Amino acid sequence: MIKTNYRITEKDKIVVMTGAGISAESGLKTFRDENGLCKNHAIEEVACYSAFIEQPEFVWEFYGIRFKQLKEAKPNPAHYALVKMEEQLGDRINLVTKNVDGLHQIAGNLQRPMNYSLINEFHKGKAGEILPALTDLLLGEN
Repeated sequence: MIKTNYRITEKDKIVVMTGAGISAESGLKTFRDENGLCKNHAIEEVACYSAFIEQPEFVWEFYGIRFKQLKEAKPNPAHYALVKMEEQLGDRINLVTKNVDGLHQIAGNLQRPMNYSLINEFHKGKAGEILPALTDLLLGEN
C-alpha cells in the first residue's frame, strides 16, 4: 500500500484510469502480459474485423474461452475500492477505463466508465439498441 499525507479536499476532482491490470486480479487474462491471451497469437489474428472474416471459427473459439472466463470472474477489492470512492466523492470522481468486462458495474460503480461497449452486449443501429448478451447467446442461456 502507498502511504501519503495528501488528503482530498472538497474542491478536488479525481480521475481514475484503469486498464486490464485491475481485472487481471479477478482472474481475467490480459492480451499483452507475459502469459496473456496473445502469447500464442498476434493480436491481429483475434481482435480485428479482417481476422473474423478470414477465420470466423477461430475467432469465435478464442472469444468463447474468454466469455466463459468472464462469466466466472468476480470484482476484486480494487473494484470495490473504486465504488467506495464514487460513493464518497460523487460527481467529483471520473472513472475511465477501456476494459469491456463490466466488473466495475458489477462491483457497483454507477458510472458507465468506458469508451467501448461491454463485451457481453451487441449494439444495433444508430439508436444503440442493446441486444441480448453475447455471452448468453454463446453459452446457450438465452
